[in-house]
Amino acid sequence: MTGKSLTITYFIPVTSFSVSKSQIDDLLKYLKTEENDFTRDTFEMMFEDGLKTNYNNIEDEIRFYCNK
Repeated sequence: MTGKSLTITYFIPVTSFSVSKSQIDDLLKYLKTEENDFTRDTFEMMFEDGLKTNYNNIEDEIRFYCNK
């Protein structure tokens, strides 16, 4: 616990989530910087393509690995 917030972390050994984590990290990094229109459009296009290419539905992934 830090200050008045509680942080809970957990680990799910699903390798396909590493792609999602990488995309989330890229998004957070992008949101913290000020970009010009070209950079913003390029990032958004690449991010959207990444979401389409690496379809990871958390519920589906957990259900798949729990049924093994």
